[in-house]
Amino acid sequence: MKRYTGKTAWRHAKFIGQRYDRYVSPYAMAGRAQSRHSVAAQAYLARRITEGKTRREAVRALKRFIVRAIWRQWQACQDVLAQPPPAVAA
Repeated sequence: MKRYTGKTAWRHAKFIGQRYDRYVSPYAMAGRAQSRHSVAAQAYLARRITEGKTRREAVRALKRFIVRAIWRQWQACQDVLAQPPPAVAA
């Protein structure tokens, strides 16, 4: 995306170097990595595609799956933190 003003070229900040990662959701990055490297995520994507979803819809479902897994893990940590510490016998 270029815009010329006089003698200088202006580029939108989205396309400059490493600033692009600011615009990508961490769940999208996790979904992309898991779809490439995790056997479970690849099986999940294949199952969604065989259900009749498009690749884009399957990836969206994978991202929701990842978010739910993170939420369950966070809730488990909160439950552990909410419990009173064990009494120490003196």
